[in-house]
Amino acid sequence: MSEGQAVAPRNAAHPGHSAHSAIDERTLEMLDFPAVRARLAACCASELGRRLAEAVTPSTSARQVASDQAETAEARALADGGAVPGLHGIHDVAAICVRAARGGRCEAGEILLAAETAAACRRLRAHFARRAGPAGPATSLPGTRSAATAASPAPR
Repeated sequence: MSEGQAVAPRNAAHPGHSAHSAIDERTLEMLDFPAVRARLAACCASELGRRLAEAVTPSTSARQVASDQAETAEARALADGGAVPGLHGIHDVAAICVRAARGGRCEAGEILLAAETAAACRRLRAHFARRAGPAGPATSLPGTRSAATAASPAPR
C-alpha cells in the first residue's frame, strides 16, 4: 500500500458490522468526533495505526460496542500488567507481500519496511510468550485472529 492510500476503517474488520456508520456526518461534527479521531491518531506509534485511527467510525451496534469495550479493557490490562514493547517499526506491508507472492519485484526500501515489520512482530510475539509463562503463548491478541489460525494455510 503506498503512502496516503486509503485503508479500511477499523470497524470494517469486524464481522457483521458495516464500515458505514448509521450516524451522519453532521452529528459526528456536532459531537466533535473529528477531534476524537485526531487525538487517537496522535497516540499511534505507526503510520498504519494513524491511518486506521483517522478512518475509525463509531458504531450504533450494541454488540459491536460491547466487543470494542472488552477489547479495550483487555489491551488496558495488558498495558497495566507490565511494560508493553513499543510498536515502532510496524508498517503496512500488505501490498508489498501480495506483489512479492505474485512474483513481482520489491524495491530495497520496501524490503527494509518488511524486515522492520517482521522484527517488530518478533518482539511482540516474544513479549506475549514471556507473559504467558508455562501455559504457553496466548492464542490471540486484542483485535486479532488466533495466531495459529492466521499462520496456518487454508484447508484444501
